[in-house]
Amino acid sequence: MILVLGALLIGIGFGFSIPLLNHMTVELSPENVRGRNLSYFTMAVFSGQFFTSFMEYIPGGEHNVFIICSILSAVVAIALLVKPKAH
Repeated sequence: MILVLGALLIGIGFGFSIPLLNHMTVELSPENVRGRNLSYFTMAVFSGQFFTSFMEYIPGGEHNVFIICSILSAVVAIALLVKPKAH
């Protein structure tokens, strides 16, 4: 039962967030590259869903998956803070 509830909540969150993020991608992209940026965003979302199925095979179980994802998240956060903003 808890898995069904979790899947339902994830589905609701995904259903609300993807259209919003698609809209933000289109609005923030220059007109001449909107389609390309939306394609990159869509590719990132669905390739992320594809590759998460392989996380089960990472040696060390859930602990190592959490550590790897934490490190990647920290690297991305630092890169976003260091990168100069385009105006």
